[in-house]
Parts: sequence; C-alpha cells; structure tokens
Amino acid sequence: MPSLQSAEAIEQRSIAGLAAEFALSLAEVGALYEAQRTRLMKGAKVGKFLSIVAVRNIRQQLAQKRTSLQQTP
Repeated sequence: MPSLQSAEAIEQRSIAGLAAEFALSLAEVGALYEAQRTRLMKGAKVGKFLSIVAVRNIRQQLAQKRTSLQQTP
C-alpha cells in the first residue's frame, strides 16, 4: 500500500476527486489522466509537476464539455 504522500497515492486521490466532481467512473477519469500525463511527458524536461498540470488540464477539458452539453438545446 502506498504511503499517503507518495506520488501514486496523490494521483489516485486526484483521479478520485475528478471522478466525483464530474460524476464519472474512476476508469474513465483514469484513462483521461494517463493520456494527459503521457502527452505532457513527451516534452517535459522535469516531471515533478506533471500530475498537477495533468489534473488541471483534465478539469478544464471536462468543465468545457459539461458547459457545452448544458448549452445544447
């Protein structure tokens, strides 16, 4: 079991938080997270903050999607 402060534990809590915030499954958000993190890793020189940026990007993406769905008549 990872410690509460390990990178893996922080990623799992972030994914769970996004899943709860947007009423999506853990698997769905996990897949988005992995795709976003993989995309960010391609150009990264320092990987320390990739998870933070990935979560921020996913939150923006899901919020935009939710907004566009709400505006559709």
